[in-house]
Amino acid sequence: MCADKVEKQDETDGTDVPEGLWRRKDLAEFLCVSDRWVDRALTRAKDEPGSLPHVELPTNGSRRFVRFVPEVIREWARLGFPAVADFEGLVEE
Repeated sequence: MCADKVEKQDETDGTDVPEGLWRRKDLAEFLCVSDRWVDRALTRAKDEPGSLPHVELPTNGSRRFVRFVPEVIREWARLGFPAVADFEGLVEE
């Protein structure tokens, strides 16, 4: 499922995507992009176009555990994929 179909997906029972937090591959599938594209987008600053809303899970090592909240991603897509810094302002209002 691609993000351009977010309106239609909201009308379904949501079985097209996994429950809970999404991993990189889940987000890539939703956006119809490669995992590599997601990895590159995660390196962008929050105020840059193409930045992604995400959460980082605590870890003891040097590895980064990044997850995505499906409801947040759907809203971000619905609003036209704004930079994360702009999106956070829109969500707080």
